[in-house]
Amino acid sequence: MNTNNNVINRMPHWYMTKSECEKIEQKASDFFDEYCPDGKKDHMGYECAIFNYIEANNIIMKDSFELGEASAVLQKEGDRWVILLNAYEGRNRQIFSLAHEVAHHYLHSSELDSFVITNLRVYRKQEERRAKIEMEANQLAGAILMPKWIIEYEDVGDDRQKMDKLANKFGVSMHALETRISILS
Repeated sequence: MNTNNNVINRMPHWYMTKSECEKIEQKASDFFDEYCPDGKKDHMGYECAIFNYIEANNIIMKDSFELGEASAVLQKEGDRWVILLNAYEGRNRQIFSLAHEVAHHYLHSSELDSFVITNLRVYRKQEERRAKIEMEANQLAGAILMPKWIIEYEDVGDDRQKMDKLANKFGVSMHALETRISILS
């Protein structure tokens, strides 16, 4: 395990340098600036930015009952991108999965024609570049849905009740919020 202070190490198989994390934070800020109407700086503005991005990039979004264990899929069909969301997943999971797939498109659509996410365990089985792509999409999705400045302003610390309230405000799972707070700390 790398103990270098420059490495964000939140899971045994998940490594991003501080510099890489800062670049993703900047990309989230750029995303917000470009796709959020009127610079609305709250959690709803960020969610709105996701839908504005989808519309601006002519991406089709559909629910699917045929994804199995995958939470979402971003794939190219002809000349258009399609995001399929697992219809069996809860709303909060779907929101994060949607943000994750949008992050893939924003960051990586020139590299690959298809993205599938299941859960964090897939990182161990994937090649290094694919794992990095997944990490970047997860981090950007978290940065878009759970803006750094709001987390810092709310200052929930270890208070589970405050964390639960903030996770509900963001429309994400407690796990997603805990991961985001851990990355920012």
